[in-house]
Amino acid sequence: MADSDSDGELAAYFIILSSVLKKKKKRKNQNDGHHNYILTEEDNSIRIAQDLLADKTSGFFKNFTRMSEEDFFLLLDCIKPRIERQDTSHRKAISAEERLALTLRFLATADSFTSLQYLFKVSKQLISEIVPEVCQAIIECLSDYVQVPSTEEKWAHIAQQFENVWNFPKCVGAIDGKHIVLQAPIKSGSDYFIYKSHFSIVVMATADADYNFTVVDIGCQGRISDGGVFSNTILSIKMDKQALNLPQPSPLNGREKWLPALSRARRIIENTFDILSSVFRVLRKPMLLEAEKAKLVVMAIVSLHNFTKKQNV
Repeated sequence: MADSDSDGELAAYFIILSSVLKKKKKRKNQNDGHHNYILTEEDNSIRIAQDLLADKTSGFFKNFTRMSEEDFFLLLDCIKPRIERQDTSHRKAISAEERLALTLRFLATADSFTSLQYLFKVSKQLISEIVPEVCQAIIECLSDYVQVPSTEEKWAHIAQQFENVWNFPKCVGAIDGKHIVLQAPIKSGSDYFIYKSHFSIVVMATADADYNFTVVDIGCQGRISDGGVFSNTILSIKMDKQALNLPQPSPLNGREKWLPALSRARRIIENTFDILSSVFRVLRKPMLLEAEKAKLVVMAIVSLHNFTKKQNV
């Protein structure tokens, strides 16, 4: 009878031990799977740009980059030699496609570099280098899309646009300024501080009748008045030197007739800035960048605005 009880206890012990071992093994397998998933993420096997390109129908790509797939690759072909890096024996380089996609996502959303590092699996330190580098490449490659009209014929074409579209004659552009809010630049004192109790740089720009930027000056300190900002722009300097090649003046008949159209025409530049900030929302938040990098970001956005508009004409 004692032997029978002993055998029963031994059998129960083995059953309990077997159950515990199975649970441990199951838990180990679950942990191993989670660990492998983390390694896969860190190894960048999941590529954001590639995933977006694989989705042809949902519209996620345009929402993510703020441009069509065709425009993305046209821009990429231009800037790729400037931003591409070679693989090393220690690590694989971040592709030009991902560098461009990352930068466009920052411009579109103003997500922090910390937030973007979780999305793209790239350190925020490297992102802080990639964004201004890609912006500089965009500015250089799209320089033909933002140019001061150089001939009398080009100015006359803009004036004709204003008359045809907005019924306002002899207008070669609508001009206004916009404050770009920044974090306090290092050792800047009150140079960039304005009466609205924040720091900013000023964008002074003109637009044609089709909401394209023609003349853009970026970087004047926010504390300077509108008149002071304008006096330092390339437009003002060339006007003083009579170097703009503007059309010859001619009489404007029926002045009272054109006054109602003036309010419509002057809103063109305001609407252009609104379009810009609705697409590239980095302009809606204080930029956590130094002034020089903020200038690159804004000029890149202006270039992208003209580029995408003219590509879709």
